Amino acid sequence: MMVCKIAELKSYDKVVQVAALLHDIGKPNARKVNPKNNHVQFFGHEELSAKMAEPLLSDLMLREILNRGEALEVLELIALHGEIYKNREKVEEQLSTRPNVLQHLLELAECDNLGRFTSNLKTI
Repeated sequence: MMVCKIAELKSYDKVVQVAALLHDIGKPNARKVNPKNNHVQFFGHEELSAKMAEPLLSDLMLREILNRGEALEVLELIALHGEIYKNREKVEEQLSTRPNVLQHLLELAECDNLGRFTSNLKTI
């Protein structure tokens, strides 16, 4: 919810706000303890989150809150939101012909980063 609130406070468009709301919904189901270091990790949560978001986005399309193109972009942003940290150059190249999607992904990543460390939303 913090990531979504940051997207709202930054006045990012509804595609980014919806992606921010749903981008980590798969984390509880992807939660595993890594036996090598005993840390909790969420491998594959991006793909799982995208899959779990599908029926919610279908409902938003039925309610005419999102159109099909927007819903598909939200799914793509959710699926890619972890990859931007791991291999930014590859993602930038992949989205080079779609600068609007890349911009939205970078906005989502910014909100995700701020959501991890923000204790006071008034400073955003």
